[in-house]
Amino acid sequence: MDERTTVHVDLILRHEFGSAANALRERLDALYHANAAKGCLRSGGTLKAALRIMDECATAVVAKTIEQVASAASDAEAFALISAAVDTFLSFLRVEFEAALELATGNGRESGNDSAAFAAADARLQELETRVMRHLEIAGFSFKQPRGGASRAPPDKPSVMHSGGRPLAKHWDEMWAAIAVKLYLGDLKPQTQAEIERAMKDWFAAHDIDVGDTPVRDRARTLWCALQQAE
Repeated sequence: MDERTTVHVDLILRHEFGSAANALRERLDALYHANAAKGCLRSGGTLKAALRIMDECATAVVAKTIEQVASAASDAEAFALISAAVDTFLSFLRVEFEAALELATGNGRESGNDSAAFAAADARLQELETRVMRHLEIAGFSFKQPRGGASRAPPDKPSVMHSGGRPLAKHWDEMWAAIAVKLYLGDLKPQTQAEIERAMKDWFAAHDIDVGDTPVRDRARTLWCALQQAE
């Protein structure tokens, strides 16, 4: 893309995802106020409705953004910008999800209560994120690939390299090994999923490896759910 097209795509992404974030907050606030007035704010129904709203907003904004960006540019660079924006939006959804979870249960994760409910809710959020990422991955095939026919490989495949030159998949293996050692030695005693995610990010930062929030969060959630089930 030339500079003008890059600016155009950036404006599209900022506008669409910014509007989606505002619309999501408005719908969630309306839900919370309505349920509070009915005396059922603290309920599984609140969380289910919040997740449904998040799912609808995420699905709609990703589809709309892909369509609008494709009309301005359809190369791999444009798709990379969309992917980065989607990753940021999913991080925003995670923050809203945590707020919804606390309102619906009356407990924060730090309380250690309702671990089964938290695990079930996390699984539903992961399903949402997986659907969004699958939609994004499918859309990627409609964007032109770099010269030479090289395709944009999905995250965590051996063909994806970082600045150090080694396959990213190997680094995930090394990170898992490091986390396992910390758990075994008692250096990592996570009370929340966020603590696991932070430990993983610290390992990547220490090894100068740049990874997105979503793949780290997905793996942290997998480990956290496994730990909860083992208790």
